Amino acid sequence: MEKQKLIDSFNKNSMEIVKVQVQDWKYVTYVDIRSWLLPNPQENGSELPTHKGLTLRAELLPELIRSLEKAQKEIEKRSENVQDRRSPGGGENTLSGKAPEEGEAK
Repeated sequence: MEKQKLIDSFNKNSMEIVKVQVQDWKYVTYVDIRSWLLPNPQENGSELPTHKGLTLRAELLPELIRSLEKAQKEIEKRSENVQDRRSPGGGENTLSGKAPEEGEAK
């Protein structure tokens, strides 16, 4: 039985990546989503796991996915509201929420 498998990873910022791994411990399968520090290019090091992360029993993964989908819908709804406020004639300038300065394009 494979102990730990990297499923996917993506850049969080210039110094960290997020790794999604599946691992077994004491005959239980877990999903681990964790932030890892990237090595300093000037040093000969390796990626280091941080305390920032979440480990769940595999059977809770569908609940996590459902919750993340709800979060995504909320973010999309908020994004639509921001777009509505930025519509032409709304008197706002990009994300600042300020009215355009005199002579500035709307």
